[in-house]
Amino acid sequence: MIAFYFVPLFGWIYSFYNYNPALSFSQLKFVGFDNFVKIYNERSEIYRVLKNTLAMSLLLILVTPLPLIAAVMINEVKHGKYKRFIQTVTTLPNFISWIVVFSLTFAVFSSDGLYYTLLRNLHFDVPIIGIMGNNGAAWFFQAGLYVWKTIGWTMIIYMAAIAGIDSEQYEAARIDGAGKFGLMRYITIPGLGPTFFVLLLLQISNLLNNGLDQFLVFYNPLVADKLNVLDYFIYQVGWAVSDYSYATVLGMVKSLLGIALLFAVNYLSKKTKGGVDPVISKQQSLGERVFDKFNYVFMALFSFICIYPFYYVFIYSISEPRLAQRGIYLWPGNFNIDAYIKIFSLNTIPHAFLVSVEKTVIFTVLCVYFSAMLSYLFTKHVMPYRKFMYRIVISSMYLNSGLIPWYITMKTYGLRNSFLLYVLPGIINAFYIILVKTYIEQLPSSMEESAQIDGAGFMTVFNRIIFPLSKPIIATVAVYASVGCWNSWIDNYLLVEKANLQTIQVILYGYLNEAQSLSQDLAAMTANSGSGRQLQLSPETIKMSITVISVLPIILVYPFLQKNFIKGIMLGAVKG
Repeated sequence: MIAFYFVPLFGWIYSFYNYNPALSFSQLKFVGFDNFVKIYNERSEIYRVLKNTLAMSLLLILVTPLPLIAAVMINEVKHGKYKRFIQTVTTLPNFISWIVVFSLTFAVFSSDGLYYTLLRNLHFDVPIIGIMGNNGAAWFFQAGLYVWKTIGWTMIIYMAAIAGIDSEQYEAARIDGAGKFGLMRYITIPGLGPTFFVLLLLQISNLLNNGLDQFLVFYNPLVADKLNVLDYFIYQVGWAVSDYSYATVLGMVKSLLGIALLFAVNYLSKKTKGGVDPVISKQQSLGERVFDKFNYVFMALFSFICIYPFYYVFIYSISEPRLAQRGIYLWPGNFNIDAYIKIFSLNTIPHAFLVSVEKTVIFTVLCVYFSAMLSYLFTKHVMPYRKFMYRIVISSMYLNSGLIPWYITMKTYGLRNSFLLYVLPGIINAFYIILVKTYIEQLPSSMEESAQIDGAGFMTVFNRIIFPLSKPIIATVAVYASVGCWNSWIDNYLLVEKANLQTIQVILYGYLNEAQSLSQDLAAMTANSGSGRQLQLSPETIKMSITVISVLPIILVYPFLQKNFIKGIMLGAVKG
């Protein structure tokens, strides 16, 4: 953890030098604060970047109540299977990469996508430039995509908080004649107040952190003026301009301001107190019945919005391209899997798929095991400097060296063009340690004590008692570790150039940008095969097919782990 989270912080020293990757450190020219002064000299550009960054962050702060509202409404769904279905469907978008989100968005909102094709078929006027290239709507569109991707996960956090509300409050209120609306207004929503406040403060502390993934894949010249946020600007300065020292300065200032914001909101959270006195009023049964009907319909629509883009991409990919381009909505047109057959005839796709599977399996096993073992170690009071070491682990969540120091450190470790780059840096994760440690602390100590009396050592107790008993939270960590590893691509994109180490996400990203030439190459392969059959594959079909290949493992595995995943999150939150 020290090697991959704290050592890169020493890269901030390059802020005071004119960094050149071809020179050793002793050969670098010391320039003092010249790189810091450059921020002031380019203040007009910095102002535009900060304007975009803060605008996006403020939009996300404004929509913070949406997951709370959705969680309260889902909590009122009494049909157990329907509720679990909603939780599964609405959480799924959180487990796909921004590359896949871009592909789904392109399938729906491109000029030839679902939305504009439907408008044409209904004889509505279609704008020349679609919403993905609409500069005026860029902030709102990206905020909407972020909400679509993350609302399900945030909802689960609120559902965990609801599960932690004392059930006796509900029972007492019902005895006093409280109806559904009274329970929601005076018990459920006030009970979610602390969770909402914490999430709101965390969102505020991330004012300068919009994330690189989203804006790297959605950035295009038509919306460049609005999507050039601070994270993307640092990437541009470091890679497009190759001004590594200036990019390091920007990353360092961003990190330090982020830490200052975190301390500020933490101080504010300690000073802010409040509550709502539960004044219960009985609600009319007619209103409750109307609400129930509306709630079921709304949840069905909400689930449809979350799942339909996946379904649409799938049916498009197995339809005849000519019919698909005219518009398909519910069923595939003339079942056709030529795209999949030809894509898998390319060596790059199957090999990249296997590399992704290999790195995900290895990383998940190591991450789950070592994070759980370290979590158990932190629960042992006999461990020297236990609290200090635990705080060091927690601090890794807030200290960010920035893109350039991280890149230089990985190169220094020899991880460039190495498979170990996919595995080593994230094996120990502070968030996973918090989850597992909180869960282990609530386990009964009797079995552990009995095993120790019988002579069992630390590893025996952990492997045979603690680890098996922690199955729900282990499943949670396994889901997050595996999906996070499968979807990760920035490390591959920046540090891996070898063809035999490319992952499916980067291959997908490349083909999304080169689908036109790829479709022509596949058609040429068929023409030269001597089969006598002319293959017609549109660029859209290629994009859809590769997207399905990329996201299919997640869709297949997630439902089996989803039950334990949600249970683990709820147990961890309630026990915490």
